[in-house]
Amino acid sequence: MKRHLGWIILVATLTLALVSLTIGSSRIGLSETIGVFTGRNTSSAQRYIILNLRLVRIIASFAAGTILALGGVSYQAVLRNPMADPFILGVSSGASFGVALAIFFGVATRFGLPLSALLGATGTTLFILALASRKRSSNTVLLLSGVAANYILSAAMTLLLFLNREQYQRILAWSLGTFSTATRNQVVIALLVSLLLFLFLYGNHRNLDLLLLDEGSARSSGLAVESVRYRLLLIS
Repeated sequence: MKRHLGWIILVATLTLALVSLTIGSSRIGLSETIGVFTGRNTSSAQRYIILNLRLVRIIASFAAGTILALGGVSYQAVLRNPMADPFILGVSSGASFGVALAIFFGVATRFGLPLSALLGATGTTLFILALASRKRSSNTVLLLSGVAANYILSAAMTLLLFLNREQYQRILAWSLGTFSTATRNQVVIALLVSLLLFLFLYGNHRNLDLLLLDEGSARSSGLAVESVRYRLLLIS
Protein backbone atom coordinates (compact mmCIF):
# COMPACT_ATOMS: atom_id res chain seq x y z
CA MET A 1 0.00 0.00 0.00
CA LYS A 2 2.76 2.44 0.95
CA ARG A 3 4.53 1.68 -2.32
CA HIS A 4 1.55 2.91 -4.32
CA LEU A 5 0.53 5.74 -1.98
CA GLY A 6 2.30 8.39 -4.06
CA TRP A 7 0.53 7.31 -7.23
CA ILE A 8 -2.82 7.20 -5.45
CA ILE A 9 -2.33 10.77 -4.19
CA LEU A 10 -1.27 11.93 -7.67
CA VAL A 11 -4.29 10.36 -9.38
CA ALA A 12 -6.65 11.72 -6.71
CA THR A 13 -5.16 15.22 -7.06
CA LEU A 14 -5.49 15.23 -10.85
CA THR A 15 -9.05 13.90 -10.61
CA LEU A 16 -10.05 16.61 -8.14
CA ALA A 17 -8.41 19.25 -10.33
CA LEU A 18 -10.34 18.03 -13.38
CA VAL A 19 -13.62 18.03 -11.47
CA SER A 20 -12.86 21.52 -10.12
CA LEU A 21 -12.51 22.80 -13.68
CA THR A 22 -16.17 21.94 -14.28
CA ILE A 23 -17.46 23.75 -11.18
CA GLY A 24 -18.42 27.41 -11.33
CA SER A 25 -21.14 29.92 -12.11
CA SER A 26 -20.87 29.04 -15.82
CA ARG A 27 -21.91 25.48 -16.55
CA ILE A 28 -19.15 23.71 -18.47
CA GLY A 29 -19.45 19.94 -18.59
CA LEU A 30 -16.68 17.41 -18.25
CA SER A 31 -16.61 16.67 -21.98
CA GLU A 32 -16.30 20.37 -22.85
CA THR A 33 -13.56 20.78 -20.25
CA ILE A 34 -11.57 17.89 -21.70
CA GLY A 35 -12.21 19.33 -25.17
CA VAL A 36 -10.45 22.56 -24.20
CA PHE A 37 -7.23 20.60 -23.63
CA THR A 38 -7.62 18.17 -26.54
CA GLY A 39 -8.35 20.88 -29.11
CA ARG A 40 -11.93 19.85 -29.83
CA ASN A 41 -14.47 22.45 -30.92
CA THR A 42 -15.21 24.62 -27.92
CA SER A 43 -16.28 28.22 -27.65
CA SER A 44 -13.77 30.98 -26.96
CA ALA A 45 -15.68 31.83 -23.78
CA GLN A 46 -15.27 28.28 -22.49
CA ARG A 47 -11.57 28.28 -23.29
CA TYR A 48 -11.11 31.62 -21.54
CA ILE A 49 -12.98 30.49 -18.41
CA ILE A 50 -11.09 27.20 -18.19
CA LEU A 51 -7.58 28.38 -19.05
CA ASN A 52 -7.51 31.93 -17.67
CA LEU A 53 -9.75 31.65 -14.63
CA ARG A 54 -10.35 28.18 -13.23
CA LEU A 55 -7.01 26.59 -14.13
CA VAL A 56 -5.11 29.59 -12.78
CA ARG A 57 -6.98 29.37 -9.47
CA ILE A 58 -6.40 25.64 -9.17
CA ILE A 59 -2.66 26.00 -9.77
CA ALA A 60 -2.54 28.94 -7.34
CA SER A 61 -4.23 26.86 -4.62
CA PHE A 62 -1.81 24.00 -5.33
CA ALA A 63 1.19 26.32 -5.00
CA ALA A 64 -0.14 27.89 -1.80
CA GLY A 65 -0.85 24.47 -0.30
CA THR A 66 2.63 23.29 -1.23
CA ILE A 67 4.25 26.29 0.45
CA LEU A 68 2.17 25.84 3.61
CA ALA A 69 2.94 22.11 3.70
CA LEU A 70 6.68 22.67 3.29
CA GLY A 71 6.65 25.38 5.94
CA GLY A 72 4.70 23.12 8.28
CA VAL A 73 7.13 20.24 7.79
CA SER A 74 10.04 22.54 8.59
CA TYR A 75 8.38 23.95 11.72
CA GLN A 76 7.40 20.51 13.00
CA ALA A 77 10.88 19.10 12.43
CA VAL A 78 12.68 22.07 13.98
CA LEU A 79 10.41 22.25 17.03
CA ARG A 80 9.79 18.49 17.22
CA ASN A 81 6.10 19.22 17.69
CA PRO A 82 3.38 17.97 15.31
CA MET A 83 1.18 20.95 16.22
CA ALA A 84 3.69 23.58 15.07
CA ASP A 85 2.64 25.52 11.99
CA PRO A 86 2.72 29.13 10.70
CA PHE A 87 -0.67 29.84 12.30
CA ILE A 88 0.17 28.71 15.83
CA LEU A 89 3.58 30.41 15.71
CA GLY A 90 2.01 33.72 14.72
CA VAL A 91 3.69 34.02 11.32
CA SER A 92 0.35 34.08 9.51
CA SER A 93 -0.93 36.70 11.96
CA GLY A 94 2.19 38.75 11.25
CA ALA A 95 1.50 38.64 7.52
CA SER A 96 -2.13 39.68 8.07
CA PHE A 97 -1.04 42.49 10.37
CA GLY A 98 1.42 43.73 7.76
CA VAL A 99 -1.34 43.86 5.16
CA ALA A 100 -3.67 45.60 7.60
CA LEU A 101 -1.01 48.26 8.19
CA ALA A 102 -0.55 48.73 4.44
CA ILE A 103 -4.29 49.21 3.95
CA PHE A 104 -4.53 51.46 7.01
CA PHE A 105 -1.80 53.81 5.73
CA GLY A 106 -3.00 53.70 2.12
CA VAL A 107 -0.08 51.83 0.54
CA ALA A 108 -2.09 48.79 -0.51
CA THR A 109 -0.82 48.74 -4.08
CA ARG A 110 -0.44 45.73 -6.37
CA PHE A 111 3.03 45.01 -5.02
CA GLY A 112 2.52 46.72 -1.68
CA LEU A 113 0.20 44.05 -0.27
CA PRO A 114 2.42 41.00 -0.86
CA LEU A 115 5.49 42.97 0.22
CA SER A 116 3.81 44.10 3.43
CA ALA A 117 2.71 40.51 4.11
CA LEU A 118 6.28 39.29 3.61
CA LEU A 119 7.68 42.00 5.88
CA GLY A 120 5.06 41.25 8.53
CA ALA A 121 5.78 37.52 8.49
CA THR A 122 9.55 38.06 8.52
CA GLY A 123 9.32 40.62 11.31
CA THR A 124 7.24 38.24 13.40
CA THR A 125 9.75 35.43 12.90
CA LEU A 126 12.62 37.70 13.93
CA PHE A 127 10.63 38.82 16.97
CA ILE A 128 10.02 35.21 18.00
CA LEU A 129 13.68 34.32 17.54
CA ALA A 130 14.75 37.38 19.55
CA LEU A 131 12.49 36.38 22.44
CA ALA A 132 13.72 32.80 22.37
CA SER A 133 17.40 33.78 22.23
CA ARG A 134 17.40 35.86 25.41
CA LYS A 135 18.25 32.70 27.34
CA ARG A 136 19.39 29.29 26.27
CA SER A 137 16.78 28.55 23.65
CA SER A 138 14.61 25.48 23.56
CA ASN A 139 11.77 24.26 21.40
CA THR A 140 9.28 25.02 24.16
CA VAL A 141 10.48 28.62 24.44
CA LEU A 142 10.23 29.08 20.67
CA LEU A 143 6.73 27.64 20.55
CA LEU A 144 5.46 29.69 23.48
CA SER A 145 7.04 32.83 22.01
CA GLY A 146 5.15 32.18 18.79
CA VAL A 147 1.87 31.69 20.62
CA ALA A 148 2.44 34.95 22.52
CA ALA A 149 3.23 36.79 19.27
CA ASN A 150 0.07 35.35 17.73
CA TYR A 151 -2.13 36.78 20.49
CA ILE A 152 -0.37 40.15 20.42
CA LEU A 153 -0.74 40.50 16.66
CA SER A 154 -4.36 39.36 16.74
CA ALA A 155 -5.11 42.07 19.30
CA ALA A 156 -3.27 44.67 17.20
CA MET A 157 -5.22 43.52 14.14
CA THR A 158 -8.50 43.98 16.00
CA LEU A 159 -7.43 47.49 17.00
CA LEU A 160 -6.67 48.41 13.38
CA LEU A 161 -10.06 47.10 12.29
CA PHE A 162 -11.71 49.23 14.96
CA LEU A 163 -9.79 52.37 13.97
CA ASN A 164 -10.39 51.96 10.24
CA ARG A 165 -13.93 50.73 9.81
CA GLU A 166 -14.07 52.02 6.23
CA GLN A 167 -11.52 49.39 5.21
CA TYR A 168 -12.92 46.71 7.52
CA GLN A 169 -14.31 44.55 4.72
CA ARG A 170 -11.13 44.77 2.66
CA ILE A 171 -8.86 43.82 5.56
CA LEU A 172 -11.17 41.01 6.64
CA ALA A 173 -11.47 39.67 3.08
CA TRP A 174 -7.69 39.54 2.70
CA SER A 175 -7.34 37.79 6.06
CA LEU A 176 -9.84 35.11 5.05
CA GLY A 177 -8.04 34.59 1.74
CA THR A 178 -9.28 33.96 -1.79
CA PHE A 179 -7.93 32.68 -5.09
CA SER A 180 -10.57 34.44 -7.17
CA THR A 181 -8.21 37.30 -8.04
CA ALA A 182 -5.16 35.16 -8.81
CA THR A 183 -3.32 36.04 -12.02
CA ARG A 184 -0.87 34.09 -14.16
CA ASN A 185 2.06 36.21 -12.99
CA GLN A 186 1.18 35.59 -9.35
CA VAL A 187 0.90 31.86 -10.03
CA VAL A 188 4.35 31.81 -11.63
CA ILE A 189 5.83 33.59 -8.60
CA ALA A 190 4.07 31.21 -6.19
CA LEU A 191 5.31 28.15 -8.09
CA LEU A 192 8.84 29.56 -8.11
CA VAL A 193 8.73 30.20 -4.36
CA SER A 194 7.43 26.68 -3.69
CA LEU A 195 10.19 25.20 -5.85
CA LEU A 196 12.92 27.22 -4.13
CA LEU A 197 11.58 26.31 -0.69
CA PHE A 198 11.46 22.64 -1.66
CA LEU A 199 15.05 22.72 -2.92
CA PHE A 200 16.20 24.51 0.24
CA LEU A 201 14.54 21.99 2.55
CA TYR A 202 15.72 19.07 0.45
CA GLY A 203 19.25 20.40 0.69
CA ASN A 204 18.83 20.53 4.48
CA HIS A 205 17.14 17.15 4.88
CA ARG A 206 20.06 15.80 6.91
CA ASN A 207 19.83 18.74 9.31
CA LEU A 208 16.08 18.19 9.62
CA ASP A 209 16.65 14.52 10.43
CA LEU A 210 19.18 15.44 13.11
CA LEU A 211 16.84 18.04 14.62
CA LEU A 212 14.19 15.34 15.04
CA LEU A 213 16.57 13.72 17.53
CA ASP A 214 17.13 15.18 20.97
CA GLU A 215 19.41 18.21 21.09
CA GLY A 216 22.23 16.28 22.75
CA SER A 217 22.39 13.76 19.92
CA ALA A 218 22.19 16.53 17.31
CA ARG A 219 25.05 18.46 18.94
CA SER A 220 27.18 15.35 19.26
CA SER A 221 26.76 14.85 15.50
CA GLY A 222 28.41 18.24 14.95
CA LEU A 223 25.23 20.18 14.21
CA ALA A 224 25.08 23.85 15.24
CA VAL A 225 21.55 23.48 16.58
CA GLU A 226 20.69 27.15 17.25
CA SER A 227 22.10 28.40 13.95
CA VAL A 228 20.39 25.73 11.85
CA ARG A 229 17.12 26.08 13.74
CA TYR A 230 16.98 29.84 13.30
CA ARG A 231 17.92 29.62 9.61
CA LEU A 232 15.23 27.05 8.88
CA LEU A 233 12.57 28.98 10.78
CA LEU A 234 13.46 32.25 9.09
CA ILE A 235 13.39 30.80 5.56
CA SER A 236 10.23 28.79 6.17
